[in-house]
Amino acid sequence: MKKAPAELALLKAIQRHTGLGPFHISLYSAMLCLWQEQQYSIPFRVTRSRLMQASGIRSPATHHKCLKELIKEEYIIYEPSFDKHTASRITLITDKARM
Repeated sequence: MKKAPAELALLKAIQRHTGLGPFHISLYSAMLCLWQEQQYSIPFRVTRSRLMQASGIRSPATHHKCLKELIKEEYIIYEPSFDKHTASRITLITDKARM
């Protein structure tokens, strides 16, 4: 797993952020896992249901709130598909790992 140090650095960066809680960390961790499953493609595709399942978040409102805050804090770039048959695209901003 050659990307493990970078993934750990990203996860540690989000854990240090005082404005983000356990749901944010869970959602971001799920994104890291799904990114790895897709061989670290940039951007990678994911559906809301897959993210919610992987993160353990059951409420669409909580999912949306956490996603919006991760975008606002510039941890991710989110490109919605607006089509329920096509997954949205997510890019993890790796510059946060250096902070």
